[in-house]
Amino acid sequence: MPEPQRGRGRRRRPLQAARTAATLPLALALSLTPAAPAAASEPVIAVYDCYSAHVQGSHTVAHAIKLYGDAPQRVTPRESFPVVVDVPPFVADPRFNSEVRQVRLSFLLPADATVVGAEVSGGSAPARVLRDHEVVVLEAEGPFPAGEVIALPSLTLHLRPGDDGAEELSLRHGGATLAEPAFSWLGTGSQGEPHPLACFLPAPVPLTSTEVGPEEPRGSRRT
Repeated sequence: MPEPQRGRGRRRRPLQAARTAATLPLALALSLTPAAPAAASEPVIAVYDCYSAHVQGSHTVAHAIKLYGDAPQRVTPRESFPVVVDVPPFVADPRFNSEVRQVRLSFLLPADATVVGAEVSGGSAPARVLRDHEVVVLEAEGPFPAGEVIALPSLTLHLRPGDDGAEELSLRHGGATLAEPAFSWLGTGSQGEPHPLACFLPAPVPLTSTEVGPEEPRGSRRT
């Protein structure tokens, strides 16, 4: 596979930094009761092309992880609602790393939505949420020893539909450049040498889908 092209780097601004359940002030005032209940989450498999650099050079590898996304099935225009993303625990291979830091996952925001709050909860290390235009990044600093379980926190984004009249809002997992990969970490090899990993998706992976529409009359039933 040819080496991915470098994207133009942009400085991300932090939405928040927390270890457990630290919510942005805007999120405290939200009514998070959805107009329709969220469907049971099914795992989504993200299959990456990964680019790994080391002292002998670099190589490409295939990698995959599971993600879970939950969001209301339906909301009314301008109604704030939560979107929750979870990643099952995983392990960095000790054959290639002694530890990893700055584990990152990138998510693509719906174009016609505003982020009004964000929070993380749980996880085995401090984490923060970064925002760069239409991209939100979950970053766990670590270090995480190789061979031990890495538990990323649960990410909750509080979104509000915009004024453009979108009928559906979808949060996607994605990233396709060295500057903004979908999944990455900074690894350290067995001899202390840098061993970064950056993983890309050929196309973004949808995690949630929420319909936006007027409130249904009482007594009506969707078919």
